[in-house]
Amino acid sequence: MYLGRYERWNSWDMLTHPYALSKDIGLKVLFPIRYRQAWAVSLLFGVVLRIGYGLLKRTSLEVKP
Repeated sequence: MYLGRYERWNSWDMLTHPYALSKDIGLKVLFPIRYRQAWAVSLLFGVVLRIGYGLLKRTSLEVKP
C-alpha cells in the first residue's frame, strides 16, 4: 500500500525495475527509524484490515440460513 501510494511503484515495476524496487524495499526494512512514515502507514493499514476482517468474519458466522 505504502509503496504504491507514496513511492508511486506499480505492480508491473516488479518485472520492469526489480532491482530498484528491491533496493527501495530493502532500505525501508534495514533502516526503519529513517522510514517511520512507511512503517506507520503499513502497520496502521494492516491493523485496519485485520479489524475489518475480524468484524466481517464474526458477522458472517452469526448469519446462518
